[in-house]
Amino acid sequence: MRARLLIMSLTLICAVPRPGAAQRMVPDDPTLAVGGDTGFAAARSDEGTIAFTADAFVEYYVVPRASLRGLYGWARTDLQTETATALRRRHLLLNVVDNRDLGALSPFATAGGGVFFLQPQQGGQPVGAPTTKPGGALGWGVDYFLSEVALRTEMTALMAGQEEPDLGAKALPAFTWTLGVKVPF
Repeated sequence: MRARLLIMSLTLICAVPRPGAAQRMVPDDPTLAVGGDTGFAAARSDEGTIAFTADAFVEYYVVPRASLRGLYGWARTDLQTETATALRRRHLLLNVVDNRDLGALSPFATAGGGVFFLQPQQGGQPVGAPTTKPGGALGWGVDYFLSEVALRTEMTALMAGQEEPDLGAKALPAFTWTLGVKVPF
């Protein structure tokens, strides 16, 4: 818990604007960027479970204000069902990102879909067969561009297909909040 608090504090300190540190960043078309995020996923469940989540992505700016993002994400959510104590969720998504230019700040909205790979676990070991479901994502966030890198935060709602009682249906939808970096090329 202390390590997470330290990482979040350092990220926020680095994000505080300093005169001359911010640079107006307008991606040229076409531009490629890579990045990663880490944060928290709040799954919809009776216990209000909070889980760790991590994402990696590649973003291709088709034009300066719009891009396509391929994203791979991972999270493990605690469950309290008869058949499993946790649910490992991996997802592969393709999103459309629309951003706005406010100097060094670039707020954005994203929407897309893809596939979710769900695996119940008991004591850290897989239980039963994994399930693959279609799903979607709807999110918003802000990139803060420094000279060669962007600090970012994003909030996303993830929805994975239809309910499945064996996986703990109430744990499938999730809301994530992540902090990370993006490096344009």
